[in-house]
Amino acid sequence: MIRRIWAVIRKELLLITRDKIMMIVAFVAPLVLTVLFGFLYIQHSVNGIPIIILDQDQSEISRMIVRAFKDSEKFQLIHTADSFAELEKAVASERAYMGVVIPPDVSSNVKQGRSSQVGIILNGSNLLIMNTAANAANQVVQTLSGGITIKIMQGFGISEAKAYQAVTALAFRTRVWYNPTTSYVTFMVLGLLGTVLQQVTFLGVALSFVKEREDQTWKHLIGSQLRWWELIAGKFIVYFTIYTMNALVMFTLAIHCFGMPMRGDAGLLLVALLLFIAAMIGIGMVISVLTPSAAQALEISMLIAVPSFLISGYTWPAMSMPVLIQWLSKLLPLTHFLKVARSVVLMGNGWELVWPGLGVLVVFSLMTLPIVMTVVKYRMAKG
Repeated sequence: MIRRIWAVIRKELLLITRDKIMMIVAFVAPLVLTVLFGFLYIQHSVNGIPIIILDQDQSEISRMIVRAFKDSEKFQLIHTADSFAELEKAVASERAYMGVVIPPDVSSNVKQGRSSQVGIILNGSNLLIMNTAANAANQVVQTLSGGITIKIMQGFGISEAKAYQAVTALAFRTRVWYNPTTSYVTFMVLGLLGTVLQQVTFLGVALSFVKEREDQTWKHLIGSQLRWWELIAGKFIVYFTIYTMNALVMFTLAIHCFGMPMRGDAGLLLVALLLFIAAMIGIGMVISVLTPSAAQALEISMLIAVPSFLISGYTWPAMSMPVLIQWLSKLLPLTHFLKVARSVVLMGNGWELVWPGLGVLVVFSLMTLPIVMTVVKYRMAKG
């Protein structure tokens, strides 16, 4: 019994060591992915969150507020807005994840001991960034309140009543946009849908050409006088139809059964889905025509698909990743699809804000076509 078990062990080890892809999956990939994920979270916390400030007071007190947010390592002041519409657009386009609105009467109210509210607007489409920004803003508020308390106490004299009045002199009113209930269903389901759609499309399409060769049906296709572009078109139509139907069912269930919001144009989301599916099919076909076996096609598909969600910037923000990983994430269609989908589904944005992401998906869809065309045409001519 032990001898037979040992024979199986030797056979399995021999099989793995003879196959380069299996060697990579078995020994190299775990180390590479461990290093990748380790560097992904190397900063431990989110810093440099982009914010925009609308200062309607332009006073010493308001400048103190601006300076306090600017000096915090958690925030990066990208711009001081001239209007609320400009602030709103910056938050909607995700150029800024938080907006600070300083009212025009904040200085006079504080000096007279009256309560004054400074507005904090948070983009709630990403809960991790939102929670970090909210906690950091609270720390800034507490520091500001202490400084302003001292100023008021100096002006009114130190007494219990005046001290109490000073403590409540400055208050911040927080509003969370796009996910006011901080629901993880709103936050996570959309990202998981995109990941699942990518996974099943990769696994299905990666076998499309390679199975023809393994099942000995490739020669029958050549003998049928089928043209190379007809073969590609036929396969593309089948997979495109199947995974479009899958996507429609998945998103319908998420919206109507799981409570995922749909705040934007459903037609715009459909366009993004179609372009994303086309890009996935293109990459899957490239894998299928370039790999010699079904097993290797599946292994390569998994190597691409597994880390893509983590480095897409959907959960852990791209701004906190090393630059190399940020560039790597831009080479994955999932990164751009999730950005567009979140903008449409959760934030209700329109064409004017998502067209760059759609353009990238178009490029991904087209750039794989010449590779598939060249390889299929060559192999059909060779026989």
